[in-house]
Amino acid sequence: MSKAQATVFGVPISWIAMIAAILGGSSIIPIFYFYGGAGYMSLGYALCPLMGLVLGPYGGFIAGLIGGLIAWIIMPPAVLGGPVTVILDWAMVPLIVGLIVNRKWHIAVVLQIIAFIFYNLFPFYIPGPPTFANPPQPFYALSGYWYYIGLPLLVATGRKIPEWIRSGDKKKVALSLIVLEWASNEAMECWGWSWYAYLFGLPAAFVATVSAFAVPPQRIIALIVIIAIGIPLLEGLKKSGLRRIPGTAWSE
Repeated sequence: MSKAQATVFGVPISWIAMIAAILGGSSIIPIFYFYGGAGYMSLGYALCPLMGLVLGPYGGFIAGLIGGLIAWIIMPPAVLGGPVTVILDWAMVPLIVGLIVNRKWHIAVVLQIIAFIFYNLFPFYIPGPPTFANPPQPFYALSGYWYYIGLPLLVATGRKIPEWIRSGDKKKVALSLIVLEWASNEAMECWGWSWYAYLFGLPAAFVATVSAFAVPPQRIIALIVIIAIGIPLLEGLKKSGLRRIPGTAWSE
């Protein structure tokens, strides 16, 4: 790779374009159909956390943003919620992952706490009635338990993740990938659920039921995909001899 190649935040533009195309193109591959049949979780979406490791936080954000827009255009059922979903679930996720592996995990903690508050208030309390009925409590608050687990995981391991993800120890890398996925994708889904409820007029009981019972198996599949692809991908990049990219998990 030429050292004179144009870059953005130290990431070659060609890499960003290639990975954005991969994310967008793989949106046609479903790995989990959503409850009710409105859409599905795609392979491209599941791969987004890895982009923060491969391209760094800012390169990953740009690639996720472009890839999500491509996915929204070619396969709308894979990007329910349109551009807002692109920003939350496709662009912010690699940004958060990249920040954590660059020792800025406290930013992810703040974003998670805000996301949990948002999930519990919008739109059923704010703006609330008469458009949206108040949710059944405590079921609604407890329904986000799967998302909430990511916060203590991140607090307990955040300081170690930058070391573990670069260690080459497969067990440590796998654990890091689990925490990174949970601390990024899961928190952003809290924002996403609030947006879906507002956009589609979803009842609070429906959101709570899906969050409590349908989300965990969906997220477990995403975790399996991340581990199965992430470990060999990082190992391959470390051995590739490719130009090093600052802020990534494989070049430092």
